[in-house]
Amino acid sequence: FHPVSLEDREHIQRFARINPYRNCDFSFANLYNWSSFYNTEVAYHKDMLLVRFKSAEAERTAYLMPVGDGDLLEVLQDMDEDMQAKYDHSLTLMGVTSEGLELLQRTYPDRLHVLSSRDYSDYIYLREKLSTLSGKKLQSKRNHINRFERTYPSWSYEEIDESNVRECLQLEKVWFRQSEQGQDIVDEKQMVY
Repeated sequence: FHPVSLEDREHIQRFARINPYRNCDFSFANLYNWSSFYNTEVAYHKDMLLVRFKSAEAERTAYLMPVGDGDLLEVLQDMDEDMQAKYDHSLTLMGVTSEGLELLQRTYPDRLHVLSSRDYSDYIYLREKLSTLSGKKLQSKRNHINRFERTYPSWSYEEIDESNVRECLQLEKVWFRQSEQGQDIVDEKQMVY
């Protein structure tokens, strides 16, 4: 295992292309940007990507579901041995999707104890629905956009690059000062810098 670095980007993205789990935690941007906060480490083990991190909520080290073409049972057993040896507790997987849970139930059935937390569920929208924002379900998003366009009629969009990144960081500082200073906002500020 090693800390996530920019050198891992291409390798992680290669695994992301074959990843069957819809989970934002597997994106390179999230792994890299939040790596100092969660002490995220990655390993490429037996044709699989392993992601290990420190969960503040559970106050323990945990893994994401392994991704790749390797033997899942063998890799899970290796992960369990790693947890026992280094952290003196059994294997903990977090952020497991329903597809991942089904696979775990088939592969590792006698070893599972499943807990669910709706607070940490991803929300997934179909690209087609987001492009049109049609339907009752997305009414609140249309309302936010309409209010934004009324409030800022001369808004513009531009890609972030070297020419405007300082301006973006200045805007983030203003936003931070005007926001409620909850722990999640403080954590996000730390991630940005």
